[in-house]
Amino acid sequence: MKSLLQYTDNLIIAIIANLLVIFILKISEFLQKHIQSLPKFLKKQLRKIFAKQLLKVKANRNNIYKLNYEIMKCQNLFILFIISMVTSLLFNLLSFDFLYYLSVSIFVCAEIKWLMQKSYIEDLVKYSKAK
Repeated sequence: MKSLLQYTDNLIIAIIANLLVIFILKISEFLQKHIQSLPKFLKKQLRKIFAKQLLKVKANRNNIYKLNYEIMKCQNLFILFIISMVTSLLFNLLSFDFLYYLSVSIFVCAEIKWLMQKSYIEDLVKYSKAK
């Protein structure tokens, strides 16, 4: 069995990874709000990215079947996120280091993808005409 100190190290790493994901999302929101104060080349690239996202939302906002499909994808990504979190916890408790780090990387990727999908669905609902 692992010592309590090794568990706290892994917990600190997981907390830092989650805070990093939240920080990246907050930076994205900040950049969307304060795009005018950025340098011109960066402003142009960010507007391209945001415009591409909004065009995707505009193309799919009135298609109820696409909205339902995207909601199902979001739910499945959330389930993958929870399963990978539980799996990483089990591998940590059973002292399988390689599998633990692999499951943590899947856990972080699933979390990022789930949050991106959730944001996309919120935009679809926000800009849909059928309310």
